[in-house]
Amino acid sequence: MPGSKSKPLPSQAVTELVKVASWLQSEKADFQYVDNINICNNKEGLAKVTNDLIKQFATEITPKSSQNRVTAIHFSQSGIVPVEQGWTVYIMPVHVVGGTIMVEDQQLNLGFYCHLEENTHVSGDFFAVLLLSR
Repeated sequence: MPGSKSKPLPSQAVTELVKVASWLQSEKADFQYVDNINICNNKEGLAKVTNDLIKQFATEITPKSSQNRVTAIHFSQSGIVPVEQGWTVYIMPVHVVGGTIMVEDQQLNLGFYCHLEENTHVSGDFFAVLLLSR
C-alpha cells in the first residue's frame, strides 16, 4: 500500500470514535456528492465533533505539520482517496456500514488508521475521518 501499514489509534482517540460516528450518521453532517465523493459539508460541525479525536491523534503525526485540515467521507463503493502533492492523509474509519474496509490490498479495521502519501484505492461501505497535513 502506498504510505504505511495500518497502525492502532491511541486508546483515548478510540473512545472518541463512537461520538464522531454517531454525528456523521446524522442529518447534521450534511453529506453531499462532490466529484463522485460523498463528503461532509458541515465543516464547522465536523471541526467541533472531531476536536477531541484530533487532539488525541495529534501525537501520531510525524513530522509535526504546519497546516492541518479535517474532512469526512462516506465511502459506499470502490474509489480513490485523492492526495494532493505535499500533503499526507491520515484515514481513520469511524463506522462500518457493511463489508470489509480495504486500502489498496490491506484490510483496515475500526480503531486503526493508515497514512497515505499518494492517491490510494479504497473499498467498502464506511464512514471515515481524514486528517490532511503538511
